[in-house]
Amino acid sequence: MKISVVVIAHNEERHIASCLESLQTQTLPADEIIVVAHNSTDRTQEIAERYPVRVIHYSGPIGSAYARIKGFEEAQGDLVLCVDGDACAAKNWTEVLLGLLAKPGMVMAGSWIQMSGTLYARLASWRWYFFCSSQGFRATDWMWGASFGIHAKDTQKAIHALKKGLVLTEKLELTTNPDDYWIALFMNPHGTLEVTNKTSVTAHAKEKTSLQGLTRAWDSWIIRKKIHSFLREGGIEGTTLR
Repeated sequence: MKISVVVIAHNEERHIASCLESLQTQTLPADEIIVVAHNSTDRTQEIAERYPVRVIHYSGPIGSAYARIKGFEEAQGDLVLCVDGDACAAKNWTEVLLGLLAKPGMVMAGSWIQMSGTLYARLASWRWYFFCSSQGFRATDWMWGASFGIHAKDTQKAIHALKKGLVLTEKLELTTNPDDYWIALFMNPHGTLEVTNKTSVTAHAKEKTSLQGLTRAWDSWIIRKKIHSFLREGGIEGTTLR
């Protein structure tokens, strides 16, 4: 079973080295690591090229959704795991996600995200630790782009979800595109989703203050409320709230 890890990185020169080093020391190493350095204007690509990984310089449309599509298209593994360029994976990360994806009917697996940075981010992430373990539709709320995996045979479904999500984000006039949430929503009807706290990645909060973190959390809640309302009206064929 060949494992591909796709690293989505935009201007992550401060963190990309520690991210890649964490992937090099896994209890179950990946067979290939692909760094999609999308629209980066710093030294992300230069630093990544020092490691035994494949680096793709992507200068297409701006947004992590487009970078994920590129990563899915390039991955050669039987399983494709995704992590953000500012995140460090726990040593058992690939092993635990592989174990989840080996379960019958499992189409998407994710993990707890531990945050560093502001006090709010750190406190919120410990709350997530206790609540993120979930399956099925409930898991869509805890499936983060910084840490998830799918089967290679399902990458076209994920790409479809990302493309559809771009259209729906504009249609619903969302302030940001929750591309990880769109993938989870579209994958849910095709099998089981599961998020675990038995492994994690440590990510860095983009916000510089706790107030900014609270504001972002509120914005995220509003976005998901809009999406849920859209779903209840039958907006996405084959996707239901449960």
